[in-house]
Formats: sequence, C-alpha cells, structure tokens
Amino acid sequence: METTPREAAQALLQLRNSQRLAARYSSNNGVILLAWAAIHLLDMLVFQAGLIVHSVFGAVAGVIVINGLLLLWLIWYRRGLPIHPLRALTRRVIFLWSWYYVALIGAGIGVWAVFIGPFPPGWFVFLGVFGALPLAICGYRLYQEARA
Repeated sequence: METTPREAAQALLQLRNSQRLAARYSSNNGVILLAWAAIHLLDMLVFQAGLIVHSVFGAVAGVIVINGLLLLWLIWYRRGLPIHPLRALTRRVIFLWSWYYVALIGAGIGVWAVFIGPFPPGWFVFLGVFGALPLAICGYRLYQEARA
C-alpha cells in the first residue's frame, strides 16, 4: 500500500503527540528528580538547624521524617503515572548522583571534621545547594522536555 504525503504527515504528527504525552505521563518527566533535589536541600537545612541548636538527635529525627514523607509521596506519585519505562533515565540519574553525594558528603563533612574541625556557619546549607544542583538541573531539563 502506498501512503500519500498527507497521510504520512498525519502519522508523523500523531507519533510526535504520542511521544510528548508518553514523556509527560512517565516516571521520566523530571518531577521525581526535582523532588529528590528539594528533599536533599531540606535534609541539609535540618542538619544545619541541628548544628545551630546542638541537637544531633533532632536533626536525625527530622531527616527520617522528611525522607519517609518523600518515600510515601514517591509511591503515591508513581502509582498515578500510567507509563513506567523499563530503563528509566530518572533511576540512572539518581544512581549516578548517589556516588556524587557520597563523595560530597564524605569530603564535605568527614574530611572537614577530621582535618579542619568545627564547621563554618552555613556549611550544611552550602552542601545542600551544591548537592541538590545536579538533580535540580537534570529534573528541570526533563520537565521542560516533557512539557514541550
């Protein structure tokens, strides 16, 4: 069967629309990465507050609550999405970021505490912003692609 140029153009338009809708309603739409970036920043703000009030247990409890809420939100959000790719780009970004996070926190907290001593004011906020930035950039780009 031969396809006319008009039919081919309609088929291509339908394919583009399908790809756009699949990107918007999949787990790779950038929202999950933006949430992870926000949670990382909130975690570091809670640690900074714990440093200010000299309460390690309060900071740890706050981080547990915040991350628990993220986990519940993530389960709820993913259940509402109809498309779950087998090899999700979001998972790869989070996996690579986790290695970056370990190095950042290990050097930023561990090495600083061992070799330098007390943390300067705003240190955890700096680590939070510096750690959340890659996730926020990747999430924003995916969000823009899904909404285009």
